[in-house]
Amino acid sequence: MDQNDVISMHEVKQKLARLKEILPNAPSHLFEFGQFLSTYLFNNLRPQEYVEELRMAIDDLKVGRNGFTSSPITGPISRHSRFVYDAMKHDLGRISEAVLPDDVWECVQGFLTEDEKHVMA
Repeated sequence: MDQNDVISMHEVKQKLARLKEILPNAPSHLFEFGQFLSTYLFNNLRPQEYVEELRMAIDDLKVGRNGFTSSPITGPISRHSRFVYDAMKHDLGRISEAVLPDDVWECVQGFLTEDEKHVMA
């Protein structure tokens, strides 16, 4: 996989929606985040765009408004403190490793910061 290759997010979004099955011991806010991302992410993305959209999703959750549509974000995911959203950044690697194909995950790792690279042990 090359960093310029476009990835279909169809299967990734399905896995995000089922994150509770994939990471059963993760905190509940990650399951909510997975549900949110399953509808938030664009359908086709390059690895860097995928990481950027994860970060934008967290920023949008902090302010309670979707940056693409300007519509308010509602539901359980919208009721957390800023601390929880900041903590989500540390799980971007863990989530990505769980839902991305191996070759895509290898490429995505290069775009994550050290703080975001926490992966499954």
